[in-house]
Amino acid sequence: MKKKKVMSVVLAAIMTVGLLSGCGTSKESDSKEGEQVTLNYWTWFPSTDQIEETVKAVEKGNPDIKINMTVMESKAFQEKVPLALSTEEDIDVIGVQPSAFAEEVQDYLANLDELMPEAAGEDWKELYSEKCLEQGNHLTSGDTKMLVLTNSGSMIGYYNAALLKELGCDVPKTIEEYKVAAEKLKEKYKREIFLENGALYSIKIQCHKDIFIVMLDSSGESLTKRGYRAQKRVAPIKETLAAALVYLSKWKADEVLLDPMCGTGTIAIEAAMIARNIASGANRNFASEKWSIIEKNLWTDIRDEAFSNEDLSKELKIYASDIDERSIEIAKENSEKAGVEDDIIFEVKDFKNIESPAKYGAMIVNPPYGERLMGDEDIEELYRDFGNFCKKKLAKWSYYIITSYEDFEKAFDKKATKNRKLYNGGIKCYYYQYFGDRKNGYKN
Repeated sequence: MKKKKVMSVVLAAIMTVGLLSGCGTSKESDSKEGEQVTLNYWTWFPSTDQIEETVKAVEKGNPDIKINMTVMESKAFQEKVPLALSTEEDIDVIGVQPSAFAEEVQDYLANLDELMPEAAGEDWKELYSEKCLEQGNHLTSGDTKMLVLTNSGSMIGYYNAALLKELGCDVPKTIEEYKVAAEKLKEKYKREIFLENGALYSIKIQCHKDIFIVMLDSSGESLTKRGYRAQKRVAPIKETLAAALVYLSKWKADEVLLDPMCGTGTIAIEAAMIARNIASGANRNFASEKWSIIEKNLWTDIRDEAFSNEDLSKELKIYASDIDERSIEIAKENSEKAGVEDDIIFEVKDFKNIESPAKYGAMIVNPPYGERLMGDEDIEELYRDFGNFCKKKLAKWSYYIITSYEDFEKAFDKKATKNRKLYNGGIKCYYYQYFGDRKNGYKN
């Protein structure tokens, strides 16, 4: 299946230029000149009247384009979209709520700086406000992959009641009333522009039926971001899930650990950090570090305490390898950023050529699975070869293997001691646990 990049439109509106340019190239190889092209648009918005009106206008102005719109309930949408994208389901445009799950989908989105000039002209950005582009870039780590369209949808305002009273304003409910309040603020503070260069106070709202939870986000970037993974490859495992796999295994820091399909090294790095008692947030910053309500020396004290609790006395034996040379290069860079480069031995190697580094040990691995990486026949052959490798070279080891492949145990030719259901980026997986012999003679 060919690789395809998707365009994301944030909020309900679909702007004509965004829709045409965002999707035209993804269908180019599948259609002939003059034929009608069908674009698949997925969105979660329950009210579709305005979207349908815009879609009809786009189709009327572009007879060669047919838009197939799928609307889902919010929860179902957030569960299905990452899974559909990871398996390369035929989606061309997605409409998402700002920051709802931008991190989960951004790796699948087209870079508009590359796509739009050819499709809509070099001046395409002039069609969008500076704020639209700025917010889109903020949601996707600086790349222009999302267009934040705010000409429709709902708006929630947060206000300072005491300040409004001082200004002699009621709580604004319309754009005009907001403008009146803004003018009075200009007059009060003797300035024309209020710069948005202060600390970020991100407010998130969760709704279930008639219950609303209002939350102040003190982290900023998701807590899955540890700060050491600057580069990723195909189908990376989240840092939090990798750490969970280590904790769920019975591996101890004084035992040998192996990841024979390590990718960019996330499992090995998380294992080394756990063994060293390195705080998961030691290499990153948090939004609340800039808040005036928290004293700066508190952050310094907390970091100093975390650093003092690190255990540098252990001798770790962690081995990680992968057949892809570039992945190993990135893994080494990531381990250096995490401060565990001396604890992991990285190698470019096919797992079939690995020699057992010890008689006893534990293997934790996230092997390829899913249509995004390979077909069922290839996966079955891979897992069969992997099972033979484990029997021959790691006979007394414990194995911990996560995969979404339903017939893994059959292909691996061994039933797991224990099995646990987990989710990796919206994909239902199973964590197969095989307990081997430990060096002190009992089964772990």
